[in-house]
Formats: sequence, structure tokens, C-alpha cells
Amino acid sequence: TGNYRITSDIDFSGQPGGKVAQISKKYLGSGKYDGFTGNIRGAAGKDRTGTATLKNYPAEKGYVIEVMEKGGIENLIVDGLSFDEFTGVNMTMGMVGMASKSEFDHIEMRNVTMPGVSSSAGALAGSLTDCTVTWCSVTGAEITTTQPQGTAYELAVGGLLGSLTDTKVSSCYASDVAITAVSGGGVKGIGGLVGSSAGNGSVNDTYASRSINSSFGSVGGLVGTTENPIRRAWTNVDIVSVANNIGGILGTAGKSINMTSTFAAGEVYSKTGALDKVGRIYGSGIGSAKVTTSRCFAYEGQLVNGQLQKEKLDAYGLMTAEKLSGSSAKI
Repeated sequence: TGNYRITSDIDFSGQPGGKVAQISKKYLGSGKYDGFTGNIRGAAGKDRTGTATLKNYPAEKGYVIEVMEKGGIENLIVDGLSFDEFTGVNMTMGMVGMASKSEFDHIEMRNVTMPGVSSSAGALAGSLTDCTVTWCSVTGAEITTTQPQGTAYELAVGGLLGSLTDTKVSSCYASDVAITAVSGGGVKGIGGLVGSSAGNGSVNDTYASRSINSSFGSVGGLVGTTENPIRRAWTNVDIVSVANNIGGILGTAGKSINMTSTFAAGEVYSKTGALDKVGRIYGSGIGSAKVTTSRCFAYEGQLVNGQLQKEKLDAYGLMTAEKLSGSSAKI
């Protein structure tokens, strides 16, 4: 608890995880605990000049901050966050494991390594409830899932954020993120940016790039599973899955949603070989849930199940490389 300002870079190179402080929740008994309730700020200026960097942080417990409540982090660069020393089982993994009623603004995650993910995980946060995330990003991340013996946790894995409830995300991206999800007890959602999003939230002005290799469905280039609208997004994420319910932007809609002004370029490949619930834009909805799209485009060279498809399928239209280049390009 408290407010902290990081005024200069801190490099943890060569320091074992056991000797680097990680902020854990304090157990109070009877199933209750206290989390971190303060604020961490990297730079004083509104222009973010001199933003401090935490370098090569060894997060051996699966987090830097385990639980945050009514707190916030802003104006910070985290470069080289590594979970390589993590050997236990943690339900929520990320720089912040779990947070509620908190704000995250202008945080840059770079070169993140996350092996051993067994449930909810993202480079920035594993699980968020009633939070706002603005102008945050991850560039360069390797995320791999596992299923610890005797467990059957559902995966909610995203490049930046894992499992969201009543959380608003805007002006965020996940670039050069590779997610390998071939092990796990089940799936809530796997996405290039966000794993799953439920409740009263939104995902606006975002993008994601690189790849997802999954043994599960509910895989989306941007969001795995959502109950929330998606507006103004693009992806270039190559998806390979042994299941369906996969799409260039969204895997599965948990309830009827609107999707507006999106573009998908990456390959969407289901090893089932079927086009059912495999889309340029989205996979499918659960039960009677429908996805209503408006101005959702795909790249004409996008591969669907390894083939160039002339049909628009679920896209509003197909865009050529020529239309995508130059100052006049827009969706």
C-alpha cells in the first residue's frame, strides 16, 4: 500500500528471482486477504519524457504484483519480464496477477517470456475486474501453456490481458506475440490481445500481430471469447487450431455482440478441415448468440484452412494490397 514514483531505470540482470521483491497478497484468515492498493508511476511529465524502465525482472512467483485493489500503474516501461524461474501453479499470471477497480495507463511491455501458463494470463495482467486499460502494449512475447498434474483449469490467455470482467480496453496493442496453447484443462478463450472478456466491458482501437497455435477452440486474432462489443481493430495473426470456433478477430461470442470497423489479414486454419465456425472475422456464437458486423474487412490474400478463398465469407469485403497501402488507406 502506498504511492510510488520510479524516477530512473532499474536493471535486475543477474539477480535470481528469490532475491528480487515481488508484492504478494497478505492473508488475513477466513479466506480474506489484503492486496496492493497504491499507485506506481514511472514519469512525472505528461509528455512521458524520461519514462522509467524496469529491465530483466525475474518474476519467479508468476507476477510482480499478485493482487491490486483500487490502485493503478501508469507511465512505465517493463523490458525483459521473465517467468522462466516460475515452477509452481498460479491461477493468474502477468506483471499484475489479479486486479479490481484499478487503472492501467501508458504501460509498455517488451520482450516477455511466459512458460508454464495454466489458467488466466497476459503480459500485463492475468485477471481484471472493473478496470480500465488505456494506451498499453506488449511488443515481443512468447507465451506457452501447460496443464499441471491433477488440475483442469480453463485457459484465458491473451498477449496483453488474460481474463476480463466489466473491463474497458482502449488504444492498446500486442505486437510480435506468439502463443502456444497445446496443453490445458479446458478453454475460456485465447486471443492475440485478450483471452476472454465478459460483463459490461469493451475493446476499442486495438491491434494484434504474429501467431497462435492451439489445441483448443475459441481462438481469435484479437479476442478469444467475448460478451462485449469490438470497435476499430485490426489483426495480422496466423491461427492454427485443431478445433473450430476460430476467427481473424474473434473466436467465440458469449452473447450477441456488435463488431464495427475491423480488418483481419492473418491465416485462419482449422485442422478439422471444415469451414463451419471458422471465419475470416469471427468463429461463432454460443447458443443463440449472434455477431452483428459493420464494415469488417479481410485481406484478399488471407488464407482460410490453407486455401485462398474468393468468397467474402463473413467479411463485409476483401481488400487488396493496393488499397491497403498509401495515405488514402482506411477502413
